[in-house]
Order: sequence, then structure tokens, then C-alpha cells
Amino acid sequence: MKAELRTPRDAAQGAAQLIHLNNCGASLPPDVVVQSVINHIRSEQQLGPYEAAAIAADRCQAVYRHAAQLIGCDPSEIAFCDSGSRALNVLVYSLRLSAGDRILISPLEFGSGVVALQHVAERSGAKLEVLPADSEGRVLTDGLEQALSHGKPPALVVITHAAAHSGSVNPVREIGRLVKAAGAFYIVDACQSVGAMPVSVDQLQCDALTVTGRKWLRGPRGTGLLYVRRGVSEAIDPVTSDLVTADYLFEPDRANSSRLRIRTDAHRFELWERNVAGFIGLGTALEYLLSLISSNPEIYDRILKVAQYAADQLHTIDEVEVWAPRKAQSGVLGFVVPGFTASAVKNACASCNINISTMSNYDAPLDFRRRGCSTVCRIGVHYFNSIEEIDQFICIIRNLVNQKRSGRSSHRRPKMSREPQ
Repeated sequence: MKAELRTPRDAAQGAAQLIHLNNCGASLPPDVVVQSVINHIRSEQQLGPYEAAAIAADRCQAVYRHAAQLIGCDPSEIAFCDSGSRALNVLVYSLRLSAGDRILISPLEFGSGVVALQHVAERSGAKLEVLPADSEGRVLTDGLEQALSHGKPPALVVITHAAAHSGSVNPVREIGRLVKAAGAFYIVDACQSVGAMPVSVDQLQCDALTVTGRKWLRGPRGTGLLYVRRGVSEAIDPVTSDLVTADYLFEPDRANSSRLRIRTDAHRFELWERNVAGFIGLGTALEYLLSLISSNPEIYDRILKVAQYAADQLHTIDEVEVWAPRKAQSGVLGFVVPGFTASAVKNACASCNINISTMSNYDAPLDFRRRGCSTVCRIGVHYFNSIEEIDQFICIIRNLVNQKRSGRSSHRRPKMSREPQ
């Protein structure tokens, strides 16, 4: 394996003090990202927030260009949101579904998405249906074909690309081909994939895609992106609107009798007010990632190689239950250490300056129920993580298992908080 992809520009202060394996929750922002946020806040303090935003107008517009370059679309097809969950919500609540409409999802959906879609279904009278899946929760394409061809054609299909809790990856390209042939609206939740693997909206054939800034993009918290395909966005009546999305007309439009002229691009899903410093920080993170990919095109492969190494090592510990495919599909690995609560495992790692995270059944209710489990530990390895760091993590897990074997296991009650995308 090649040397770590660390440069002075890539360095994050925390990386020198701890081992961060919680990139699936929130990654360590590079120093250049942090500095861009600080610089703008200082500019707001010294010049005034509106004045600072005016000076940074070009940097703000660059965010759309960088995001579009990363996923292969036009900048006009990108909207800024404050999280991946917000991106999904603002879109699905705008779709105006009707009674009897079918919404198809996978068992791997993140809890926030399941809740939002169930709410939309109950408000509209639509029906939420879970697609058949394999033993790892991935949608079975033959089951999807059957769901698409039997009964009323679905109005909406929402699929998580990479699971936040297990490392399983849905066949989103094949799903896209089948869904588009059926004429349904197709949304991909890419919060655990963009920045961790190549993603092309054209290849996915999706109508919309959601992204969060704080995970694999290494951007600030409170940032996210929504892609909506050109030609589709203008047909959707946004659930919210303000001065950035619409113009007020003193005379009604003759074509539709409306006193509003709403934007036709993806910006119709935005609102005017935003955290400009965070927005700029997200743009810096996108620019940094694009530069890194250009000079190190193997970084996505590196993530899979390190994840594969971690999975292989966990599989050598008989007592550990690994919630990840034998062949790594993403940077995420879920695992359970019998005899220890998820929080006890997390705390053991934290005591050795290693960050991991835990998830509970409300975070992915459909797959947790299928597995008959209530909590899981997870790691998310990024391109800056090393084999040596994984070895240190594995050493802690082995020590815990050895404690259990010798009768010194811990049974402390887990303490977890709900985490939005």
C-alpha cells in the first residue's frame, strides 16, 4: 500500500492527536477548510456580515461549480442545504404525492429518511413499501422488477447508496435503470458515498441526490447539497419559497394566474439566509477534494483497501459479529462485540484516543429489525487513515474479547444520541 496521503495542506490538527475512525459520522476538516471558515467570520466581524458576503460572492458561486464537477452535473442543478436530511426533506415534501401513490425504499435507509417518508406518506395517503433485499440488506433487482411491474406504478423510489451502519452498498446504477424505465421519480441518498467513492448522477440516472458536508467531504457541520436534474426541478412546486427563489408579480402571470415567478433551477429549493462561513468552508472542502483526486486518483481505492484490511482483521476475532460484506464495498464497517455494550466498546477506544461511533435501532430501523439487534458499533475509514491505525484499533477489540474470555467483561448501559444526516 502506498504511503499516507498527508500533506501540509491535508493536515488536520486532530489527526496528530488521535486516530479518527468516525468519518461516517463526521470527518476531521483539513486545516485549509477550518481557516477559510475562520477567515470569513473575521471578515464579518471587521466589515459587517453583508459586506463580507458581497466580497466573498465569487467564492460562494464556486461552491456550485465544485459540487457539480464532483458528481458530474451542471451548477444550476445544485442547491445548498444545511444537511443531507434537510435536502431530502425539502424535496420529498415538495413532491405533492397523492392518495394511493406508492413509495419504494430499501431496508438500508437511514432513520431520518424513513421518518420523513413515512410522514409524507401519512400526510398524502401514499403507501411506503420496503423492497426485497439480500442477506446484507441490498435491494434485489428481481424483487424491484416485480415491485415495479405489479400494481400501480410507483411514484417515488428512494434508495440509500451506502448504508451508514453496515458498509453494504445498494446497486444504485441498476436500480436507476429499472426505475427510470418505469417512469418513477428516483432519489439517491449519497450521504455515505459522495467523497468516499466515485459518484456520477448520469450513471445513476437519478432525478435527485442528497449529500452531507461533514462526512466524507470533510466540510463543516451544518452544510449539505441537493442535486435535482434539469427539467425536473421546474416541475416541482417547492414547499418553501422566499426572495431568492421567487419574484413577486404585481400582475398575475397570464400562463398560470400566479403572482409568483419561481426560479426554474435547483436554487428554487434554497432559502436566502444561510451560514455563509460554513458555505464557503464546504466550497473549500470540495475544491480540496477535487485537487486531491486530480493528483492522487487512487484515493477511493485506498479507502476500500483500508476498509478491507479492517474487515479482514475483525473477521479473525471469532466472537466479533461483522456487519459488513466480506469484500469491502464502502469505507463503513459495522460490528458487534458480544458481551459488551456498544458504548462500552466506544469508550474503550476513546480511552486510547481512537474515535469510533455507535448506532441504534432508530438510526436504521428497518435493517436493525431484520437483524434482530438494537445497537452496533461502526467505523468509517478515510483516505488519511493508515493500516497502522487499524492495527491499534483491532488491538483494543482483541483486548476486550480477551477480557470477556477471562470473565471481566463490562455491561455498562449504552448512552447514545440521535444523529441526523
